[in-house]
Amino acid sequence: MAATRSPQPRALMQRTSSSFAAALSPSKLREETETNLDVLLVRYADAITRMRQSEVLKPLLLDPLEHDDVFLLRHVLSTKGQVDKAIVSAEQCITWRRDNASLLARADDLHRTVKEILPVGMLPHASTLDQPIQVVMPFQVDLERFARASLDWHFETGIANREVAFRLCDKITRQKRKLIKVVLLQDLSGLTFSFAYSQYRLGSVQGKLSKISSFVYPQVRERASERRARRARAMPCLS
Repeated sequence: MAATRSPQPRALMQRTSSSFAAALSPSKLREETETNLDVLLVRYADAITRMRQSEVLKPLLLDPLEHDDVFLLRHVLSTKGQVDKAIVSAEQCITWRRDNASLLARADDLHRTVKEILPVGMLPHASTLDQPIQVVMPFQVDLERFARASLDWHFETGIANREVAFRLCDKITRQKRKLIKVVLLQDLSGLTFSFAYSQYRLGSVQGKLSKISSFVYPQVRERASERRARRARAMPCLS
C-alpha cells in the first residue's frame, strides 16, 4: 500500500526545514572567506595552470565555457590541492559526462519523476551563505512505486537529482562569485527500519552513485543534516 501523500509537499518541506534552523547558522557553516570565488581562483591559480598544461587534459578541455577555471577549481579543492589527483578527477568527469550525455540531457525530466514518488526539492530560500537548501523526506515516499522501480531507474534518477543540484550551484556560484554548495536536509522522521531494510538491494546503486559523484560533482554538496536520524540510518539513493 502506498504511503499517504501530503497534498501540499512544498508547504510540508518548509515546515520540515524549520527544525534544521540551528544546523544552518553561520557558526556551523563555512566562513565567508573560504567561499569567495575570486580569492580561491587566485590562491589556486598555479594548480589550475598546471592542470591546463597537462598532456592528459589538453585534448579534453574543448569547451571554454564548460571547462573554465571554476570547473577546474572544484577538482583542485576536492583533492585538497593535489594537482595530479585533480587532473585524474577532471579527466574522469569530462569523459563520464561525454559518455553519458544522453542521460544528463534527461535530468530535468527524470527529476520530475522522482518528485512524483518521493518529496524532494529545493526550498524557496537559501542559507546565510546563499547556499540552496534541498529537502528529502523518505517518510512520504510512495512505497509501492518506489519498490516497483528498477535499479536502472534508481541509478538514473540518482544522477538526475545530483545534476539538477549541480546546475543550480554552478549558476549561483558564477552569479554571486562564491563557491556554492547545496545543503541537504534529510527528514527521517517516520522512516521505519523495516522500510530501510527492504531497500537493501539499493546498496550497490548507492555505492556506484557515490563513486561517480566524487569526480562528476566535486564540491557540490555541503553536508547532510538529519532530523530524528536514529530512527533509521539507511537512505534511499535518490537523496
